[in-house]
Amino acid sequence: MRKVKAVMSGNINSLYYRNTEKHKCRLAYNRSRIYRVDSGCYMATVCYGLGVACYNKGDYEMAVAYFTKATKLNPRFAKAFFHRGLSYGKKGQQYRAIVDFSSAIAIKPDDYKAYYNRGIGYSKIEMVNRAKLDFDKAIELAPAYAEAYFSRGDLYIFKKEVDMAIIDYDKAIMLNPDYALAYYHRGITYYEKGETDAAIIDYNKAIELKPNHADFYCNLGAVYGIKGNYEQATINFTKAIELNPNSAIDYLNLASAYTMVNDYNNAVSNYTKAIELDSFLQEAYVGRGHGYLSNGDKNRAVADFKVAAQLGHSEAQKILCDNDCQY
Repeated sequence: MRKVKAVMSGNINSLYYRNTEKHKCRLAYNRSRIYRVDSGCYMATVCYGLGVACYNKGDYEMAVAYFTKATKLNPRFAKAFFHRGLSYGKKGQQYRAIVDFSSAIAIKPDDYKAYYNRGIGYSKIEMVNRAKLDFDKAIELAPAYAEAYFSRGDLYIFKKEVDMAIIDYDKAIMLNPDYALAYYHRGITYYEKGETDAAIIDYNKAIELKPNHADFYCNLGAVYGIKGNYEQATINFTKAIELNPNSAIDYLNLASAYTMVNDYNNAVSNYTKAIELDSFLQEAYVGRGHGYLSNGDKNRAVADFKVAAQLGHSEAQKILCDNDCQY
């Protein structure tokens, strides 16, 4: 399933405390225990605020601790349950996140973001029917919430209902014309339907909105490759590598584009880089093997085919068998 992201509402950028002769209140930070107010009384709202601050800094373990304290102090504190759910989600603990979003919903049944984020949790554990029900409810409560249409579109893709997915991506884009990921995912959907021209339009729009996203260029390059425009494919794969130089797949794609125009030297160079980044990438060994063969280097070609065959690549195994080579 495509990667989807939970959205947190609210942001506490700074916390203030009073420090006068009449009101002496000191906050001390200690990672081994909860913040405490020197009066000896834990305040649910203070713990909640500190939890949000930790969440914003990426310290999800401490955030969970603060939100837990807030819920113990105030068992009806819907926001604390909600944000603890977000924190659990960030930690990859989807079942706990779902429980917390359910608690938030029980306290505040009209919280559309709680339904949305519980749907995200369900989608990550592939409980797609429950996820869809939650996205439906979020849309019912907030018909202008673009993220819910986007995520429901992803669910439709998972269920192979591509036309329904496009309808939801269309709606998300209508509500938020700057929604780069919606254009990107709709482009993927058009590509899967074989509508390559529509896919190119959407990928280019996504790039216009977010020009530093490597995956956008990678997918655009792939579509140009399918259409036989290897010059544009090469340009886009090169840009993807510029933005993400540690992606073996992007080097593999670039090497394949060079192979299609018989530029075997550049192809071999990029297959080699792909292998350096991922030594188990079977296709890179096979591609480099063909590149070596085209350059007349049979020994290196056979060596690469043997590695690919040992990794389980069926084409490499057939090539070796046809030429009476063991692997």
